[in-house]
Amino acid sequence: MTLKHIVVQLDDAKNATSRYKVAFDLASSHEAHVTGLYVIAPPFVPTYMAGHIGGAFYDNQQRLAEDAATAACDEFDEAAKTAGLSYETMTAEGPPADRVAEVARYADLVIVGQPDPDLVGPADPAMEVPGTVILEAGRPVMVVPYVGALDHVGKSVMVMWNASREATRAIYDALPILTAAQKVSVVSVNPGRGTPDIGDLPGADITHQLARHGIKVEAAPTYANDIDVGDVILSRASDVGADLIVMGGYGRSRFREMILGGATRHLLEHMTVPVLFSH
Repeated sequence: MTLKHIVVQLDDAKNATSRYKVAFDLASSHEAHVTGLYVIAPPFVPTYMAGHIGGAFYDNQQRLAEDAATAACDEFDEAAKTAGLSYETMTAEGPPADRVAEVARYADLVIVGQPDPDLVGPADPAMEVPGTVILEAGRPVMVVPYVGALDHVGKSVMVMWNASREATRAIYDALPILTAAQKVSVVSVNPGRGTPDIGDLPGADITHQLARHGIKVEAAPTYANDIDVGDVILSRASDVGADLIVMGGYGRSRFREMILGGATRHLLEHMTVPVLFSH
């Protein structure tokens, strides 16, 4: 697999530029085409107010949304031209999470943003984008933190490994990035020693497989039974100097993740570097 088409979510958030800078960096490295996608969401109106708002309100909101889409696409267009990339912009209307997931099915990678909780309320449709796209797109999804990313993503990559279907999918989806990386660390958190799926030396089997692809890789099992797995992952990423985390997303059902927590949810809320999820 190679990265030949990257879809990046555009919006009018201040941190949107960090998203497409990541897309441009990857596109330049892999000679990929980039599609900037802006989704115009329906106006959000609480149910108790719906009967008191006239059509003029909705028309005005639609005009404002279209103006925001034009501005975001123009900014992306100018930046892509400057970068000398193959690119296009497109707009769609409807629930942002659904539209992004639909367009992502025709790409090798989709890049979305982590919503900033200080700017986006819990009922805002933007809050649903990362989780829904991970579950529904059927493609690898890179989520860029709202605090931004380093200038180059993919030089030092930390791969989370627990021998699950989702972790396996994530590794093979990320192969183009892993192959180009200068350093790859395979990390298993609290692995069970000697179990059939993880082996006597946790991470060794998948490390050997990655090495067959010419990837510079090392196994680094981590034991921290008294700390939340999500916190262990972020701490370990800092220790190894990772600029990207690769991991399986939503190993359990989304409902169970919401009730019980889970590493996916924790990273979506607290990520410090971009994370590539596969489900």
